[in-house]
Amino acid sequence: MICSALWGNLKSLPGTEVGVTRREIDKAFANITSGMDGDSGTSQRVFGTLLTWMQEKTAPVFVVMTANRAEVLPAELIRKGRIDEIFWVDLPNLTEREAIFQVHLTRVRPDRVKQGDFDLKLLAEQSKNFSGAEIEQVIYDAMVCGFTNGAEFTERDLIAAIAGSVPLAQIAESQIDELKTWAIRSGAKSASIPDVQMQSNSYSRFAPLQVDKN
Repeated sequence: MICSALWGNLKSLPGTEVGVTRREIDKAFANITSGMDGDSGTSQRVFGTLLTWMQEKTAPVFVVMTANRAEVLPAELIRKGRIDEIFWVDLPNLTEREAIFQVHLTRVRPDRVKQGDFDLKLLAEQSKNFSGAEIEQVIYDAMVCGFTNGAEFTERDLIAAIAGSVPLAQIAESQIDELKTWAIRSGAKSASIPDVQMQSNSYSRFAPLQVDKN
């Protein structure tokens, strides 16, 4: 289905400026180099068409691809000339976690956020190595806890939910470390800005990897 959708997008691109986004491109082309695609060569043919189009297109098309395992992508796909830049999205740093808590809490309890019922910095400090999705789930868990007790969830419920959660960064630590190593080795640029709560004299290409200690 991914290959068919991709093929349809390539064939129907207009001659005007357009953006093409392919999510989790590694799911479509991870087995290209091994030759074990299991689809009678369909992925190989679509992959070849994609490479040709990316190399020879004349229309002003902006292509964005995302991947969870970029290290398995074929080299000919991610080389310069086809992909202009590779960006690495690390786990959110302290400042980013604080912003994520604010976004999700504002969505469910905007008035309480405005009243300052939650210490966002404290929550961010307690949730080291949590992803955005895990922070969102912490809030849902705290809401369930409050509902079970017949009351509004509190900051204490949030902290308890954090303490009771094991982040993926801990469960799959070796896999994430491998991804970080690949990102540094490939020269990928950080999609995060340096943590404003950390002292830094200049911008770091890998701010989350080299600067953030929280």
